[in-house]
Amino acid sequence: MKSAREIYRKSLSILGESAEDENTLPYERRAVALINLLLGDLYELDFALKGETLPLQGSVPQITSLDDEIGMEESLVFSLIPLGLAFLLLNDEEPGRAALFLQLYQEERERLRRFCRRGRRHKITRPY
Repeated sequence: MKSAREIYRKSLSILGESAEDENTLPYERRAVALINLLLGDLYELDFALKGETLPLQGSVPQITSLDDEIGMEESLVFSLIPLGLAFLLLNDEEPGRAALFLQLYQEERERLRRFCRRGRRHKITRPY
């Protein structure tokens, strides 16, 4: 598992920023809410990657601070969520640059969805 703060720092690194800079404080204030948006967007994909069925009742996991752990599949936490967060952090300030991160996020999400859709292969014992 990885903490939300680690994901936030990775997103800042992708953007070429540092968490120690004073100009990243507005990013930090928005990070928890934006990560929660991404958790909601990736909730079903997380279950699919784990090979589990989506519960009929239940709620999307949420974080309350950057020190909380993200309990999702590692491929989401290490690659997809930082790209999505980078897009969301930049969207208001630099829409052109943010579009690059949106495209990377969507491509990676679709790649993971295709991976989940691949059926299991079985040996054919009786063709007719």
